[in-house]
Amino acid sequence: MTSDLTPAQSGPITAEAVATLVLELDVNNPELSGYQLTVSDVDGSRTAQWHGIRFP
Repeated sequence: MTSDLTPAQSGPITAEAVATLVLELDVNNPELSGYQLTVSDVDGSRTAQWHGIRFP
């Protein structure tokens, strides 16, 4: 499978920008009931959290 995505972003993502976020995870413990993903801006004033993320 070929992807047009670069391995790292070229610079900060601004509040006005549209961006695609790609995460690569090494799932070592399939017995866990899920994962939590927390994303915040550089100064930590805005945060989004997702809970119970599961992988096949």
